[in-house]
Amino acid sequence: MFLEYHTIYHNNQKMADLIFETEIDKSQIIELFKNRNREKLYQHLLINYKKFRSFSVRQLHFHLPNNDSFLRMHRPTKFSDNLSKARLTVKYVLMVLKKAKYLTVLDLFIHSLMVQSI
Repeated sequence: MFLEYHTIYHNNQKMADLIFETEIDKSQIIELFKNRNREKLYQHLLINYKKFRSFSVRQLHFHLPNNDSFLRMHRPTKFSDNLSKARLTVKYVLMVLKKAKYLTVLDLFIHSLMVQSI
Protein backbone atom coordinates (compact mmCIF):
# COMPACT_ATOMS: atom_id res chain seq x y z
CA MET A 1 0.00 0.00 0.00
CA PHE A 2 2.83 2.42 0.79
CA LEU A 3 4.32 1.86 -2.67
CA GLU A 4 0.97 2.65 -4.31
CA TYR A 5 0.59 5.80 -2.23
CA HIS A 6 4.15 6.86 -3.02
CA THR A 7 3.66 6.26 -6.76
CA ILE A 8 0.40 8.23 -6.91
CA TYR A 9 1.80 11.06 -4.80
CA HIS A 10 5.04 11.22 -6.82
CA ASN A 11 3.21 11.27 -10.17
CA ASN A 12 0.86 14.00 -9.00
CA GLN A 13 3.75 15.99 -7.60
CA LYS A 14 5.52 15.77 -10.97
CA MET A 15 2.38 17.08 -12.69
CA ALA A 16 2.10 19.91 -10.15
CA ASP A 17 5.77 20.79 -10.65
CA LEU A 18 5.32 20.86 -14.41
CA ILE A 19 2.27 23.14 -14.20
CA PHE A 20 3.97 25.44 -11.69
CA GLU A 21 7.22 25.73 -13.62
CA THR A 22 5.70 26.11 -17.10
CA GLU A 23 2.55 28.11 -16.37
CA ILE A 24 2.42 29.69 -12.92
CA ASP A 25 5.97 30.77 -12.13
CA LYS A 26 6.07 33.33 -14.94
CA SER A 27 6.49 37.06 -14.57
CA GLN A 28 3.22 37.80 -16.41
CA ILE A 29 1.20 35.47 -14.16
CA ILE A 30 2.88 36.78 -11.03
CA GLU A 31 2.21 40.37 -12.11
CA LEU A 32 -1.47 39.69 -12.89
CA PHE A 33 -1.90 38.03 -9.52
CA LYS A 34 0.05 40.74 -7.70
CA ASN A 35 -2.17 43.39 -9.33
CA ARG A 36 -5.28 41.35 -8.47
CA ASN A 37 -6.36 41.22 -12.11
CA ARG A 38 -8.65 38.19 -11.84
CA GLU A 39 -10.21 38.37 -15.30
CA LYS A 40 -6.92 38.68 -17.19
CA LEU A 41 -5.35 35.95 -15.08
CA TYR A 42 -8.29 33.68 -15.83
CA GLN A 43 -8.20 34.42 -19.57
CA HIS A 44 -4.45 33.96 -19.71
CA LEU A 45 -4.59 30.51 -18.10
CA LEU A 46 -7.85 29.22 -19.57
CA ILE A 47 -6.58 27.41 -22.69
CA ASN A 48 -3.91 25.48 -20.83
CA TYR A 49 -6.21 24.82 -17.88
CA LYS A 50 -8.58 23.07 -20.26
CA LYS A 51 -5.65 20.92 -21.40
CA PHE A 52 -4.73 20.15 -17.77
CA ARG A 53 -8.26 18.83 -17.24
CA SER A 54 -7.57 16.06 -19.75
CA PHE A 55 -4.76 14.94 -17.40
CA SER A 56 -7.11 14.75 -14.39
CA VAL A 57 -6.15 18.14 -12.96
CA ARG A 58 -9.44 19.10 -11.39
CA GLN A 59 -8.62 22.48 -9.92
CA LEU A 60 -6.25 25.39 -10.22
CA HIS A 61 -6.92 27.77 -7.37
CA PHE A 62 -5.23 31.04 -6.36
CA HIS A 63 -5.38 32.16 -2.72
CA LEU A 64 -4.59 35.53 -1.20
CA PRO A 65 -2.25 35.77 1.82
CA ASN A 66 -5.24 36.08 4.18
CA ASN A 67 -6.57 32.76 2.78
CA ASP A 68 -9.35 34.36 0.75
CA SER A 69 -10.04 32.68 -2.54
CA PHE A 70 -8.87 34.85 -5.42
CA LEU A 71 -9.49 32.68 -8.49
CA ARG A 72 -10.82 29.19 -8.95
CA MET A 73 -10.20 28.22 -12.55
CA HIS A 74 -12.88 25.53 -12.22
CA ARG A 75 -15.41 28.03 -10.81
CA PRO A 76 -14.30 31.57 -11.67
CA THR A 77 -17.46 33.31 -10.46
CA LYS A 78 -16.88 32.18 -6.88
CA PHE A 79 -14.19 34.18 -5.08
CA SER A 80 -13.45 36.28 -1.99
CA ASP A 81 -14.62 33.57 0.40
CA ASN A 82 -12.24 32.85 3.24
CA LEU A 83 -10.97 29.28 3.27
CA SER A 84 -9.24 29.29 6.67
CA LYS A 85 -11.61 26.72 8.16
CA ALA A 86 -11.98 24.52 5.08
CA ARG A 87 -8.37 24.47 3.87
CA LEU A 88 -6.15 24.17 6.91
CA THR A 89 -3.16 23.11 4.84
CA VAL A 90 -3.45 26.19 2.66
CA LYS A 91 -3.77 28.36 5.76
CA TYR A 92 -0.65 26.76 7.22
CA VAL A 93 1.40 27.33 4.08
CA LEU A 94 0.19 30.90 3.57
CA MET A 95 0.52 32.01 7.18
CA VAL A 96 3.52 30.03 8.43
CA LEU A 97 5.65 28.97 5.50
CA LYS A 98 5.70 32.34 3.75
CA LYS A 99 9.14 31.70 2.30
CA ALA A 100 8.09 28.68 0.22
CA LYS A 101 7.14 29.27 -3.40
CA TYR A 102 4.88 26.28 -3.23
CA LEU A 103 4.48 23.00 -1.41
CA THR A 104 2.85 19.75 -2.51
CA VAL A 105 0.75 18.00 0.12
CA LEU A 106 -1.80 15.22 0.44
CA ASP A 107 -4.98 16.66 1.89
CA LEU A 108 -8.36 15.26 2.86
CA PHE A 109 -11.23 17.35 1.56
CA ILE A 110 -14.95 17.04 2.09
CA HIS A 111 -15.47 14.97 -1.06
CA SER A 112 -12.10 13.36 -1.74
CA LEU A 113 -8.46 12.86 -1.00
CA MET A 114 -6.41 15.28 -3.09
CA VAL A 115 -2.82 16.02 -3.87
CA GLN A 116 -2.52 19.78 -3.95
CA SER A 117 0.29 22.19 -4.55
CA ILE A 118 0.13 25.37 -2.59
